Amino acid sequence: MSQPLILGAVAYAPKVVTIWEGFKAYLGERGFAMDYILYSNYETQVEAQFKGDVAFAWNSPLAWVRADRMARARGQQVQSLVMRDTDQDLESVLVVKADSPVQSLADLKGQAVGFGAIDSPQATLIPLDHLQHAGGLAPGKDYAVRRFDVLGGKHGDHIGGERDAAVAMLAGEVAASWMIAGNHRAFAKEGTLPAGGTRVLATTGLYDHCTMTVSPGVDAAATQRFAELLLAMDWNDAQVRPLLELEGLKQWRWAAPTASGCWSAPPPSRASMTNAETSLPAAIDIESLGFDAGAHLLVKHALGTQPAGQALRVRGQASGWQAQLADWCRTQGHALAWDGPARGTALVTRGTAEAGRWRDAAHTGHADPHQDGAVLPQAAPGWGLAARGARVEAGAPAFTFRLDRKQDIWADNVAELYAQAVSAQWNPDTALDWEVTFTHPPEVETAIRQVMTYMVENENAALLVPVRFLGQIHPHYRELQAALAIQVADEARHIDVFTRRIRKGGGEPALSTAGGQASLKSLLDEPDFSIAGFLLSVLGEGTFVNLLHFLAAHAPDPLTRQIARLAARDEARHVALGMSHLLHRLQAEPDLRSRLAQAVEQRHDTLAATSGLNEEVFDALILIAAGSLTPPAVRLGFERVQQLMREMADGRFTRLLRLGFERGEAERLSSLHTRNFM
Repeated sequence: MSQPLILGAVAYAPKVVTIWEGFKAYLGERGFAMDYILYSNYETQVEAQFKGDVAFAWNSPLAWVRADRMARARGQQVQSLVMRDTDQDLESVLVVKADSPVQSLADLKGQAVGFGAIDSPQATLIPLDHLQHAGGLAPGKDYAVRRFDVLGGKHGDHIGGERDAAVAMLAGEVAASWMIAGNHRAFAKEGTLPAGGTRVLATTGLYDHCTMTVSPGVDAAATQRFAELLLAMDWNDAQVRPLLELEGLKQWRWAAPTASGCWSAPPPSRASMTNAETSLPAAIDIESLGFDAGAHLLVKHALGTQPAGQALRVRGQASGWQAQLADWCRTQGHALAWDGPARGTALVTRGTAEAGRWRDAAHTGHADPHQDGAVLPQAAPGWGLAARGARVEAGAPAFTFRLDRKQDIWADNVAELYAQAVSAQWNPDTALDWEVTFTHPPEVETAIRQVMTYMVENENAALLVPVRFLGQIHPHYRELQAALAIQVADEARHIDVFTRRIRKGGGEPALSTAGGQASLKSLLDEPDFSIAGFLLSVLGEGTFVNLLHFLAAHAPDPLTRQIARLAARDEARHVALGMSHLLHRLQAEPDLRSRLAQAVEQRHDTLAATSGLNEEVFDALILIAAGSLTPPAVRLGFERVQQLMREMADGRFTRLLRLGFERGEAERLSSLHTRNFM
């Protein structure tokens, strides 16, 4: 294996490692061995080019000038090889507040002007030159230089200095501040500058920025291959696009063939229109709206009506709109030409970069779950968190959702069940009368406290089981996610209300038994979504509905009765969702019934050594149904609890029949259900 050619780059931010690791992988996959060295500053990097440490250097414009001068002094040669499209034809702008009395460069005499870092070409060096030659202003004599040095040695790669200068301008600490045109728009977008609250006082000439510099003596064939591979990077390639985005370009271009680098005039083809280009283009006037206040939206929508390759004529009146438009076109991959040196009218030709995001984008069904093909059989990892029905750009990261098959989780009426749940939500503070006065005997209140304690721990299980699965369900099946989420909210409300009912009686929760805990733990231990739903919703919560109806009929006070009625309504929806899912899955997978039966049997065997429903809860139910401790009342209460047991068994039997179990099997499985009810 050949030794890799080394590239030098300056570490101006943590993402630099990610960027060059990506380029290293891209080049390596195409047979070009490259590695990289990161430097803390450009001065050291340029020195490394002449020590033979690096074959290529990703240089700032100032570093390129230094490398070129050092090479000439030594009788050697460095080459500016390729540049990003976003590095060509840049402009810097001098920005003032919209209401500033400064109307011309001459008005800056005696004022302070904000610049970026001391070695920033775009925010210090070129602006100083512009003020000298365009305004006749000498630094330190005609105006005060206020530098905002952030990360010296990085040549302004870190935009913190420009941002600080902009903030100082808004605060009145300086009369005006310099920044690259793109940052004027970016600072408005991020909120550092108020939209439309600034204006451009002056604009520099065009210049180029970073360049890939070839060190002296590097093999010409290797250099050519390196350049060809970079130039071949296609924005429309979903595997390459994230890397280009991270480095801030749409495509690589050959560097402008000049000796001095960044201060060169652009080729005429990049600056002016031809007669053919000006034939009847569409037109838009953005008037006085600047790109720091949303003008890009007008241009973007107007361009959107044009096919790729077609031009749009753009006029504007805002100060510095030309530089802002040029920067926007660069970042969007649109071609730009002007009608002449005055740059009164621009001709923007729509590029293909925007369409590239849609190319090979994945179809993800439809938003309406009732539309044919809306909910797809399997959700792809690359769809991630996208809304169902969206087109997902190729190259998106893969997400791992264990439950990504429709058959394993779906219910045909899940959207309707969710809508019903939303409309049936209730507020415990307004739906219940908490001012009620209890008149029943203390022993009955103690019984209610025990039953409510039992119900809280059961609702804890009913909350945690769906919570375990929610994060494993692919968002493509959003209606199911929503239904389970609102089911969790129901259970949280029940826990709160049952606890408040305990406190209303003036006590603390009563006994929680080991057998009850063991029964509920077996629900949480079940890893299969369908089986867990079967045990919890179809058998457990279905049985729980009977218990709530029992309390609604026999509780001694109106508060407890109303709590039971409202909770029963919620639990009935949970049962319906569990049943609907199992009916959906069993239709395609009838063998699932045997697994459901095995789950009941296994749970029964696991809990065989436990006591089941604890004696305290059983006795409490008798006392609640009796209402007092007289023999006739207790006899009646006991009979009512026996009737409750029969109704619970009948309900389980009926639901098992609906799921397609034979009568004998349904009776057997119903009888094997945990004696703890849930």
